[in-house]
Amino acid sequence: MTENRGNPSKYNLRILSPGEVDKAHVAAWSALEARAIEENAFLSPYFVLPAIRYLEEDKNPLILFVEKMAAGIPNLVGVAVFNAHKPSRKFPLPYLSLFSSIHSYLSGFLVDREYAPEVTEQIYRFIMDPKRGWHGLRVKNLAADGDFASVRQTVEATLGIKWQLSRSWQRPVFNRTDVDDTSAPPKKTLKDYHRYLRGLGAMGSFEWRVVHASPVLDQAVDELMRLENLGWKGDGGTSLLSDVHQTAFFGEMAAGFNATGRFFITEVRLDDKVISSASNLISGNYGFGFKLGWDRTYAKYAPSIVNLLQLWEHKNELPFQIDTMDSSAAPGSYMDHVWQGRRSLADGVYALSSLGKLVLSTAQIFRKTKELFTKESGG
Repeated sequence: MTENRGNPSKYNLRILSPGEVDKAHVAAWSALEARAIEENAFLSPYFVLPAIRYLEEDKNPLILFVEKMAAGIPNLVGVAVFNAHKPSRKFPLPYLSLFSSIHSYLSGFLVDREYAPEVTEQIYRFIMDPKRGWHGLRVKNLAADGDFASVRQTVEATLGIKWQLSRSWQRPVFNRTDVDDTSAPPKKTLKDYHRYLRGLGAMGSFEWRVVHASPVLDQAVDELMRLENLGWKGDGGTSLLSDVHQTAFFGEMAAGFNATGRFFITEVRLDDKVISSASNLISGNYGFGFKLGWDRTYAKYAPSIVNLLQLWEHKNELPFQIDTMDSSAAPGSYMDHVWQGRRSLADGVYALSSLGKLVLSTAQIFRKTKELFTKESGG
């Protein structure tokens, strides 16, 4: 479906199904990543399309392309991916959610930096159109700081979109260009790290290496999944190898990113045996930690922490450009003690209509009343 709003900015908005996205669309989508105001590997076509294919089979995603026309030629300047939902107990009206698979750690829109305010407004006006019948937008893992957050919040205020926060937290990152080194690990962490290095060095020949855009990447991917399956995720049946769909997703996703030089794996090796492996995605100048695994035989020397601290220690020697590295870690993770830089994230719901605002207001009143009675009853 194509929609031309007929305004002076000459934007075309198109909804595509995953099956309609061809190689030309993928190329334009991937190129947009490099120009995006907010880098997001989890909105890359190399992530979204395999995730939809293997992890989201029970959903019907809407892929929105925003194109700016120049001399009659469309230029992709925005991508947003949604899932449509029927009314539920928590939101009793039809609503949308931003794409967020079980392996997604950052949501939002992919928007060209040069046209960020206009494109963001186009996306919001599209989903707010009364004839579409959507009253809310549920989001998870939304960046609450940075340039795009500021743009987005300004547009939301202009359009009168109501936001209700459900939770917020901060995630560990490190910045390669941080002159004050505020993301440096604490002294105790570094002391333990050097003790781990000495212990591993006493057991054999220690090596840390980066596998990037390499013909041996397939082997490194297999090794990572094997190690992850040896850990608690394998025990709990949630590892990549525990489910054929997740295995297929990871293989296709890694191949897509690797084909464009935007995937790398870091390994800790002892006598040429891999004892820790961590995969990472690149979007623009931003890196994102993804899946990792380690050999529990060496748990005493925390090989996974050693791997992550080796990455921090060698951040200026990487064979590619990364300004910031996002851990993608869950709140309360051990990563809180490894990398000390932080970025803010939030989950919540946007009200897109008057009815949607009423639902959010009613829910807020109910929640405050419940909290008041809980306090008064001593609960």
